[in-house]
Amino acid sequence: MSYLNFLNYRVLDLEYVRKNDIDLKRGKPIKLQPKLNVHSEYDDKDSIVNVTLTLTGLENLPFDLKATIEGKFKYIHEEKLPSNYLQLIQNNAATILFPYLRSVISQITLLGNEYSPIILPLINVESLKEKHN
Repeated sequence: MSYLNFLNYRVLDLEYVRKNDIDLKRGKPIKLQPKLNVHSEYDDKDSIVNVTLTLTGLENLPFDLKATIEGKFKYIHEEKLPSNYLQLIQNNAATILFPYLRSVISQITLLGNEYSPIILPLINVESLKEKHN
């Protein structure tokens, strides 16, 4: 039996810079094309996995926006690990972390107090990652 225990997360980088030269018309829909970069490091000794998610690709907004969070996980395993265990851990950890990243994006855009906050849709993290990594 194997499972991933989520220990904590932290915000590593958060960038919100207003663009002065953008004229955003009210009521005009914005097409978001977020890009998700996932990076992981595995400590064999302690079975600790650190996974970093970076969201970019939100260029057509009236502000530049980038966010990076890191999650810490403990991987518990009682059996022989499959050959692709690092990929499995990374995928599951990214799926666990993504709602926290969504929340960070919503909060920082809400605090800008000039435009409606961005609420990223629920997505299949694996398909977004495959498209852009």
